Amino acid sequence: MSTILIADDNEDLRDMLRQLLESHGYRVLEAADGPEAVEATVSGRPALVIMDLGMPGMDGLSAVAEIREHIPADEMPVLIISAYDRLEYRTEAISAGCSGYVTKPVDPATLLRTIRLLLRQGDVEGGAPV
Repeated sequence: MSTILIADDNEDLRDMLRQLLESHGYRVLEAADGPEAVEATVSGRPALVIMDLGMPGMDGLSAVAEIREHIPADEMPVLIISAYDRLEYRTEAISAGCSGYVTKPVDPATLLRTIRLLLRQGDVEGGAPV
């Protein structure tokens, strides 16, 4: 069972995502702000992080930059989930070391497909069987 960290300051969205992911067999960790997301990622080493861009304490891209100081992109994907749907935000996220970008409101089927793809890519890049 893969562990996924949900980092978002919106408690209702975290609850919805947690229920969705747990119902599909994932173990879920949660963080409500940027510093908490960095700490939970570095200490908990989830298989994947779902990160909001606009969070208190430290925005999502700053949190990703700090995470990347400890964990390289090929060891753990970070999926941005954001209401910002502009090309420059997507480009900035990928440049910061993110592996994907999904916009809010979140389509559960799209999110699950993206997560599965990112986790499979990590297995291939890490040399584990698919």
